[in-house]
Amino acid sequence: MWDARKSGPVSVMTPDIENKFDDFFNSINEMAVSSNDSHGTLLAAVDDGTLAVYNIRRRRFEMSSETLGFSARTLTVVKNNTKVLVGTDEGVISVFSWNEFGNICDRFPIHPLRPSRQGQARTAVSGGNSVEKIVKITEDIVAVATDDGVVSAMHILPNRLLGCVGYHIDTVNNDTSGADCMTLSIHPTENIIASTFPASSSIKFWNTSKFIEHAENETAELRLPKNQRKLPSTKLKGVKSRRLCLTDANERMEYLEGLLPEKQSILSSNDSENSISHDDSSSDSDV
Repeated sequence: MWDARKSGPVSVMTPDIENKFDDFFNSINEMAVSSNDSHGTLLAAVDDGTLAVYNIRRRRFEMSSETLGFSARTLTVVKNNTKVLVGTDEGVISVFSWNEFGNICDRFPIHPLRPSRQGQARTAVSGGNSVEKIVKITEDIVAVATDDGVVSAMHILPNRLLGCVGYHIDTVNNDTSGADCMTLSIHPTENIIASTFPASSSIKFWNTSKFIEHAENETAELRLPKNQRKLPSTKLKGVKSRRLCLTDANERMEYLEGLLPEKQSILSSNDSENSISHDDSSSDSDV
């Protein structure tokens, strides 16, 4: 932590991690603070898949969340400082409630809409693209950059994809399938967002006004009775979001269960039994 009035850092806070020599997997990818938090809470997205919480006033590390199973790449605070969004390289956004940082309250996969280069209809990406950056457009709308070059606008709670803000092409390497979009920045007063990727020396600017208007219209529609609503379908052709989310959840649970000591001991004992039975069968075959 730095103070502009002093030279050098005024405080150094480090998380209480189990493996302090593993600097790569415990590196901090992004930090965020609440605009009205009197306690001075600092949040950090850590590469080991956790959300780290620091107390700025007391200058100490407070806690870490349960692991998300994948690297936490980016985060932002929305919903009037009541929700925290964390993007992972699994292609999933995890939602935390403020002051409840131990575990997530919601999670949903990202299926960005990629515009065709030949004037065809937009196609839905099947998911799995790393969420590299999330920036807040309004308290209800965020811009999400994934590593396939797509910048998408999303409405939070209810979670809904509003559309594609922009799309990057890697012209340096002649790759038309997409390019990493690592950086986003929002204008503080205008509805303009800037994006770029590492291999490019240029910055693209996008107007987000239509997405804000679209979200406001949908919110007004949701206030009407169900038989009077005229909302478009949220189903994306070629994407089985429910099945994809369930598959990701099962794989994540298997991964996390394998880290438990009792699970590892069971696996070790099973491996030993299998090796013994294999040796016995080999002996019988020799006889």
